[in-house]
Amino acid sequence: MTIVVNIAGTNGSGKSHLVHALLGGMTKTELMHGDKVYGYEGLVDGVEHVVHVMGAYLSVTGGCDVLRNNLDSPVAEIFDLIREYHKQGKHVIYEGSYVMNMQRGPVLATELGRDLKVLHLTTPLATCVTSINARRAERGVGLIASTKDVEANWNRARSYAAKMRDAGASVYKVSRAEALPKLLGLLHDD
Repeated sequence: MTIVVNIAGTNGSGKSHLVHALLGGMTKTELMHGDKVYGYEGLVDGVEHVVHVMGAYLSVTGGCDVLRNNLDSPVAEIFDLIREYHKQGKHVIYEGSYVMNMQRGPVLATELGRDLKVLHLTTPLATCVTSINARRAERGVGLIASTKDVEANWNRARSYAAKMRDAGASVYKVSRAEALPKLLGLLHDD
């Protein structure tokens, strides 16, 4: 059995950090769309099936948020690719605020049922804001002026996880520290 794992959370919650940690332990190949990376495919020790990670991770941030600039019809193509790779017998991992899509996500959950796992990162809002500001400082950009948008996205992630559960996905609420062990456990339990 293969699974699809959607890592959900607001900006600064640790989604990309989690995928970077997974990629660091994979024997992998970059997948290209023209001259741009759109994903990675490879093996994780002890996991029977190939793991396909959607998105580019060339910097601290990444994921499907990067793909929206690289594809013709980003949301539709991303979800079509997720379905295609899953049908090919691969585990699929995707994350990004952009793909916490309130319409397409639950449709995918209805199609895949318990084969779709949502790891909802429950990172406290204050920690998310601190992480965002640290990334902005590294780039020489000022601190965020208002946390209103981050808080709205944080609340949206909570609503999204509930909607995905109601549509048939298995939803796991995890902290940053619990996320990698849980993700690896899901991949090993296939």
